[in-house]
Amino acid sequence: MNEIRCKQVLFYSRGDEESFFVWAKSIPHVENVHGEIDEIVLSLAAGEIPYESLRELIGLLYRYGIPMLQLAAFETEANTVWFRNTESYWYPHVFGSKATSNHEHSGALSTGA
Repeated sequence: MNEIRCKQVLFYSRGDEESFFVWAKSIPHVENVHGEIDEIVLSLAAGEIPYESLRELIGLLYRYGIPMLQLAAFETEANTVWFRNTESYWYPHVFGSKATSNHEHSGALSTGA
């Protein structure tokens, strides 16, 4: 099962924390949300993550300042064109500033070497 690990998420109020959990649980491909010591774990359903779910995960992680590099693992041939859009706000957070472009992508992140 795929997981997204959200370490040391900063909440500004009880309502902010509640909003995080409500949002995360509302994402169709998220099957379970639970805490483990100092992190929150989002357990994802098997298979390719649908467009709407991936967009929601991007927004959730961005909003709460959760490291987004882990989302790069969900790139597929079907989503690479929009997911690797270098003009998108999430691109540097998901693929890093030295990631390959759509045309150069070979399935691995560039090391910059």
